[in-house]
Amino acid sequence: DAQGWLKSGLMDELFPMMYFKENNFYPFAIDWKELSDNKIICPGLGIYFMSPSEKDWSLDDITREMEITRQYGMGHAYFRSKFFTDNTKGIYDFATNGFDIAPALVPAMTWIDSISPKPPTGITQSDGVLLWNKEKDITYNIYSSKTWPVDISKSENLMLARQETNNINIPTNDDRYYAITAMDRYGNESEAVQSATKVCNTAKFISNDGEKAMLPAWYNECDGMIIATGLNGNTIKTLRTKSNTIDIRSLKDGMYQIRIINKKDISHRIGFIKIKRF
Repeated sequence: DAQGWLKSGLMDELFPMMYFKENNFYPFAIDWKELSDNKIICPGLGIYFMSPSEKDWSLDDITREMEITRQYGMGHAYFRSKFFTDNTKGIYDFATNGFDIAPALVPAMTWIDSISPKPPTGITQSDGVLLWNKEKDITYNIYSSKTWPVDISKSENLMLARQETNNINIPTNDDRYYAITAMDRYGNESEAVQSATKVCNTAKFISNDGEKAMLPAWYNECDGMIIATGLNGNTIKTLRTKSNTIDIRSLKDGMYQIRIINKKDISHRIGFIKIKRF
């Protein structure tokens, strides 16, 4: 009956109570997926059976089921929550420290509506705030990574899901990049808009003679001023440049970041420099 309800459109998603293991679980979980009519299937796992007062299942009994449901594009739910939050057999640690460490998006209900919303507009990043224009009946997903462009196909890059406001606070002194997508009530997601439109490569250490330092050749591809910052990212001084050479005579001995900052106050690290004159 439940499979018929999915096919007829009476139900959009189903959480079958699959409180079994091994051969009493795997073929039936796959069967639910194959007969889902492309609707959402999220098997409920009987984690309470790990309790010694129940059937004393091992943690592996449950984690294997989690692996299989993920492999076939299904979610998983836990019955019941007390055994999860009590960390029975280490299930909470397994999920939060590795398997489910990143947020996840509920699959789009494309059988109701499959048209993606328009991408976000007016994105600015300044003074520790990421801001964009707010649209009616739209939520936003924010992705982040240390490489550009941010790859939204990687679940580990999803930072916030279904954000209702049009701004978030972000660290001012890190080297992360951000991308934003718009999402409608049915889970249809727009194309991603990157918070930075142009990004430079990065080098590790920049050689110097105590008076001048040579920037890498790709520096010319970037627009902006060259600044020296502390290792914490706080600006110390704007540096004069000539071609690929920067004047570092005004800097004291020590370790610095050399960064380029554009008109929007978005900076990217070019590399590190160690000045030691004696």
